This record gives sequence, structure tokens and C-alpha cells, in this order.
Amino acid sequence: MMNPIKDLCRLILTTPLSNRRIGVALRLSPNTVGRYRERLNELALDWPAIAA
Repeated sequence: MMNPIKDLCRLILTTPLSNRRIGVALRLSPNTVGRYRERLNELALDWPAIAA
């Protein structure tokens, strides 16, 4: 497994999973996942930019 934040970003950006499903997989609150999802959208980041 990589960095937990990178795992979160990877799941948000590369899968159709809901905030709840990602939260269960990573043991995070769905609200936390949602905050990261909103921030990634605001910054217009994609997975290749983060994975580099």
C-alpha cells in the first residue's frame, strides 16, 4: 500500500466508488472522503498529476 492520502486520491479519481464505499475501504469518514473529493475538483487535479 502507498501513502494513505495517495490511496484516497487514487480511489476518488480512478473509480466510481461512493464516498461511503471509499471510507469503508480506507477506514475514513465519508465526510472526510467528500472533503478531499471537493478539494481535488477545485484544484482540477487528476491521478497522473498526483501519482508522479
